Amino acid sequence: MGRKCKFQVPIQRTISLLFSYQENTDAIVTAKDTLAFDTLDNLAQGATTLASITANVAGDGPLSKTLDMEGRQAAVDMIGQMAEGFKDQTTNDPAKLETFITGVTSSVAAIMGVS
Repeated sequence: MGRKCKFQVPIQRTISLLFSYQENTDAIVTAKDTLAFDTLDNLAQGATTLASITANVAGDGPLSKTLDMEGRQAAVDMIGQMAEGFKDQTTNDPAKLETFITGVTSSVAAIMGVS
């Protein structure tokens, strides 16, 4: 009566990962469609947001499979938008670029599956 099906835990984990696919994709699409990339601060915010979403995608664990191809394409599109916004930026303080560059670099590595 109180026995668990031996497939219950793997099925629950699979369902959880499927929800993560959609949540991560939706988060990237929303960020891409709503954030502006017209100042260094906005670029840093966009890069940090994308890095936060893609942080667990790199590697071999179950979370590495929580970004589907639609989400990866949205991330690439978002990086393209940030690159366009970056073209118009000037600064005398290279340290202001660190957050942007670090966020984009880590996101690209995660999307490409590099650990």
